[in-house]
Amino acid sequence: MPAQAHPTSPASPGTTGHGLRADEDAMEAEIARRVALRTRELSASLARYQTMVDLATENICVGQGGLLRFANPPCLALLGTQAETMADRPMIEFIHPQDRDFVSGKHKLRAAGNVVPAFEARFQRDDGTVSWVEINGVLVDWEGAPADLFFLKDVTERKRLEALTRSAAERYRAVVENVNDTILVVQKGIVRFANASAQALFGGVLIGLPSMHLIHPDDRLMVQQRRELMQSGTMVNAYEARFITPPREAMAPSLRTGWASIYGTRIEWDGEPALLVLMSDISERRRLDEELKSALVQREAILETTAVGVTFLKERRHQWLNRTLAAMLGYSPAELLGQETRVHYPSDEEFERLGALAYTQIMQTGLFSAEARMRRKNGELIWVQLDGSALDRSRPEDGSVWTYVDITRRKEADEETRRALVRERELGELKTRFVSMASHEFRTPLATILSSAELIEHYGEKITHRERQDIMADLVVAVKRMQGMLEDMLTVGQADAGKLRLNLRPLDIAALCRKLVTEVHTSDAGQHAIEFEAPVGHDAFSQLVMLDERLVRHICTNLLTNACKYSAPGSVVVLTLDRRQNPSGDELILQVGDEGIGIPASDLPRLFESFHRGSNVGNRQGSGLGLAIVKHAVDLHHGKIEVASTPGAGTRFTVSLPIS
Repeated sequence: MPAQAHPTSPASPGTTGHGLRADEDAMEAEIARRVALRTRELSASLARYQTMVDLATENICVGQGGLLRFANPPCLALLGTQAETMADRPMIEFIHPQDRDFVSGKHKLRAAGNVVPAFEARFQRDDGTVSWVEINGVLVDWEGAPADLFFLKDVTERKRLEALTRSAAERYRAVVENVNDTILVVQKGIVRFANASAQALFGGVLIGLPSMHLIHPDDRLMVQQRRELMQSGTMVNAYEARFITPPREAMAPSLRTGWASIYGTRIEWDGEPALLVLMSDISERRRLDEELKSALVQREAILETTAVGVTFLKERRHQWLNRTLAAMLGYSPAELLGQETRVHYPSDEEFERLGALAYTQIMQTGLFSAEARMRRKNGELIWVQLDGSALDRSRPEDGSVWTYVDITRRKEADEETRRALVRERELGELKTRFVSMASHEFRTPLATILSSAELIEHYGEKITHRERQDIMADLVVAVKRMQGMLEDMLTVGQADAGKLRLNLRPLDIAALCRKLVTEVHTSDAGQHAIEFEAPVGHDAFSQLVMLDERLVRHICTNLLTNACKYSAPGSVVVLTLDRRQNPSGDELILQVGDEGIGIPASDLPRLFESFHRGSNVGNRQGSGLGLAIVKHAVDLHHGKIEVASTPGAGTRFTVSLPIS
């Protein structure tokens, strides 16, 4: 059903009441939309400004009513505070107490409407550190109320530099006026400034004088060339030239000539380029240098012809040395100049040790003397008699003179004499031990032989057949014992003389070991259980090995006999045979272990010496040759022997012999 038309409102001719309301709503909506858009634009603008302020490298803050209302991050760092704790904090707290009245006065002037230029004051952080800050402030409106917008600039470093500059300027002024060196400022070839030392050196007024009038005519071209280089910006080292006094354009008989060390650099003087020239009178030094050169020529002529090596050291580096020392150490003089003497020592440790010892002694007595090993360039070691003294004994490292004498031949002769004395003493000891051993070990079998002979001589007809057999058995044992000792001594003698030879032949080592175990067990009269152990279940010893049977007999027999001799009756002695594969070739391993008295640790270093017997063997029989023979036999096979022993708990000898 179509809507009915409403009558026109009297208040709004031509419109209805509902139409008027719709227009008003539309207008209000448009206004609201525009307000919201403007609000968003304003918020975005404020956000951009906030970001710009936060990211600004300048220090920005706002003070209102004497309180700190805002500070960007750089400013917070400058003030030494945090955003969370700065709110409503009085700004005067950040000012150094001594500057607070001054800053308050500036703030009052600005608040009164006066223009206040930027000024500087000290800020003090909570941790006590102080910074100089340049303060520039303007009046702004902050959240509807007057406030101060401050731009702060940290000028601490600038203030420090200004103070240093002022101090330096004062010091430089004092130095320039009082320094002994001549100081000139030359501009366009004319002297513009001269200090008191310059006036005294040249004996007259120098201001306005051509600077070349101060230089000897023969050196003017050289000096002018260097000045042109300096004026062009080229660095010119200090140089020497002759000067004349009083300054004249030409030479005259009355003029005095001197030598000066000259150094110059470009500067500005009254806004224009100039040269700052420093001159030192070195006339006396030049004279002394000439005299010194003459003396050095004479000294070097003497030192170069001496048979003693001589050097002058600073910080243990060669500053000068003669040819004798260079040749002694296998170098040319040029190779050693500037070199640290460390290169002459066998090791860094020896270099440090001798240096500390030498300098300490020089500081105490003024002199040092010692014999030291030195290394030549080719690595050869020589002996040197080293003597040194210092120019200043309190600081020997600043300069010391050293002499070197090659005493290698003397040391070698001394060493040979020492070795001869040692050999002679060892031979004496060996002779004493041999006589002692022979007299002790031969006495018993000889007594047995003598008593048996006397029994046969005096009671031969009365002795029964059984008794005669016992006597003959004792004679055989005694003779075999003596024969064994003689054979041992002969073997040791051959080994010491280098006449014991290695005779390798294919050998069934397992069969030989079993045989030797049986022989030793028989000679031991069964007092010990002698066991033989070898790998079982494989053919490790199914093939013959290349060994010297006679020497292997010596090794096994002596080790087994010793094991029985120094073990209690009834204990077990074990001979173990094994084979070990190594990258360098196979090895035969023989081990003999017992449960005997063991070997004291003090006896181990001399265990394989001839006639040496352990300190705990007591009155047990023995010649002290068995282990010496074992060692010789092992060495001839190029093998090795090791021993592990605990006194009272037994000993184990391990012999390794290469077999391929």
